[in-house]
Amino acid sequence: MKILITSGGTKVKIDDVRHIGNMSSGRFGAEIAGEFFATLNEVTYLHSKESVKPLYRTWSDSPHFANEQYEDYFEYLSKAVNLSGKKPDIIISAAAVSDYVIDKANGKISSDGDELIIRLKKAQKVLPLLKSASPNSMIVGFKLLVSPSYDDVSRAVQKVLNSGADYVVYNDLTEIKKGNSSRLVFKKDMSFSKVSDAKQLTQYITNEYLARFDGQRGH
Repeated sequence: MKILITSGGTKVKIDDVRHIGNMSSGRFGAEIAGEFFATLNEVTYLHSKESVKPLYRTWSDSPHFANEQYEDYFEYLSKAVNLSGKKPDIIISAAAVSDYVIDKANGKISSDGDELIIRLKKAQKVLPLLKSASPNSMIVGFKLLVSPSYDDVSRAVQKVLNSGADYVVYNDLTEIKKGNSSRLVFKKDMSFSKVSDAKQLTQYITNEYLARFDGQRGH
């Protein structure tokens, strides 16, 4: 199978020396990429320059592993859409993407003032663009919340599904900080399964894809 995995945090530049970012290390995305590569899949790994790399030593020398990097939100968006246009079988959108962007200032904004007011605007969502670029790919989205209620989880996951994802991997930051690595994977009908780590997640995704492919072939 051909797998596209996006990973790491994105940042939005304020000026030539400052940016707004998030705390994603890309560790889980790197683990997913490593697991798919270890099971002889063709992997394209799109990640931020600062994020964690897969642990498998042979990936950099393999023709079956393409390593792509991005610097900021806008480069991520462009490369993710272009790589989706190559029609991978599965797209795993694990990157922590900026929700807001800013019109970057040239040079460096002066630090002489007592305060700096920044006006942000809503960023373009990537999942609808990935779906449009490759409508037959199976898309796995991610959603991170912090100590949410059940209704919060339901609304957030449904929103990602409505954006083009076929499955959503849900994370609770509070549980992750406690060392709980398990995650819930939601389907379109909002049923879900629990996976304990990246290996179980890749096995789950692979099984779901093969079942989907067999179902399509049977018609």
